[in-house]
Amino acid sequence: MDYVTLLLVDDDADLLRLLQRRLATVGYEVMAAGGGRQALLAIERRLPDLAIVDILMPEMDGFQFAAEIKKRGDIPIIFLTSVGDTQTRIEGIRRFAEDYVIKPFDFGELLARVQRVLRRTAGSAA
Repeated sequence: MDYVTLLLVDDDADLLRLLQRRLATVGYEVMAAGGGRQALLAIERRLPDLAIVDILMPEMDGFQFAAEIKKRGDIPIIFLTSVGDTQTRIEGIRRFAEDYVIKPFDFGELLARVQRVLRRTAGSAA
């Protein structure tokens, strides 16, 4: 069986651990990074099938990270962030993201969105 690899990028360590555990429980291989620079190092070893990325992070924000990851492949991105203003959501979707989820969020809804994006983009990161 081929495992689907997700990359989680968020500076909230508690949320990162929780999401990593929950997504692994439903069968995903999960790489977790506490920021954009750490995530870029992780994708040097392996490109994920999908990245779930916060926007508000120190050093490298989610848009900067998304621009860098897109240089390496057509990796689908879901922004998972507390930034809910309309203009940022529009910019995020137009420039980088397949989807945009605002914190706080329901895990079941996030999982459904992950599954939908993966079905639609299967094989696009290669």
